[in-house]
Amino acid sequence: MPFASFHTAFRSMRFVCAFALLVNVVSAPVSRGFDIIFNYDFDTNNFFGTAGSAQRTALEQAGAFYESIIGDDLDAIDPTQDTSTWQAIFKDPTATTNDVSVTDLVVPADTIFIYVGSEDRGAGNLGLGAPGGFSATPGSQAFYDALTTRGESGITFGTPGDDTDFAPWGGMMSFNEHSSVNWTYDTGSEPGPGEVDFYSVALHEIAHVLGFGTAESFERLVSGSDFIGANAQAENGDNPVPLVAENHVDPSVMSTVFGTATSQQSLMVADLTDGTRNLLTDLDAAMLEDTGWEVIPEPGSAMLLLGGLSMLLFRRGRRQVA
Repeated sequence: MPFASFHTAFRSMRFVCAFALLVNVVSAPVSRGFDIIFNYDFDTNNFFGTAGSAQRTALEQAGAFYESIIGDDLDAIDPTQDTSTWQAIFKDPTATTNDVSVTDLVVPADTIFIYVGSEDRGAGNLGLGAPGGFSATPGSQAFYDALTTRGESGITFGTPGDDTDFAPWGGMMSFNEHSSVNWTYDTGSEPGPGEVDFYSVALHEIAHVLGFGTAESFERLVSGSDFIGANAQAENGDNPVPLVAENHVDPSVMSTVFGTATSQQSLMVADLTDGTRNLLTDLDAAMLEDTGWEVIPEPGSAMLLLGGLSMLLFRRGRRQVA
């Protein structure tokens, strides 16, 4: 019997003026086995150029960071093993008001696919991101289980409100190609005044694909305007984490850059400053853990080199990211 599941939530983010913590990305982390595959088939506006472009390199580095800290074991989704058929459904990265699909996508174990592209959104959102949905006619119980849970025990398909884990096939991300957005793709140096750090936006959007603010297992831990996950509260001084619009973290909440002692507000705030780089924090990692991901700290091989606090005031430049 055919069945379907859809994830359509997008999350917005704005860029504002503030003093900045400057951090350099200096090397790719060691892979643990979790793999994020970026697919450019829907990049019809050629935002990401060809293999080896600065855009693709920065995106792949953002993906490599998550690959280095996630330790989940995900079952493969392979319709060729029986008579199963399915469609991976997601928002078109070049026209995010439309849905598109890919038929009988084979997703290897421990892997997610993220389809990327761009569209012109004027001075609006810098990026949009969300996990994908699906429709399917499974040919076996094994395929049904792989598609709906990927082997994770905390997912019960078809019973809303009780998931404690999240294991999508993947999702999509779209970036704003409007000429007013002054992207910088250089991960080896701090963004300059008026520049929008692509690496920061990519980290933010990947987190949404991983369910931050979008997964049922995240939503079940939202009480009023607070996130009440146990790991997050422990990281936040045993207090609930206040949220703002679209399940972003309140900018008043401070944490530390993941694997360091350097203070920073959450990567998942709704506002980020032009000319600064924002990185995953310990609080963000704890919230991903509460969503169901196994996050493995590895400070010794972190990809971050702290450049210290720089008191830099930039021109006002509000931008939104999902």
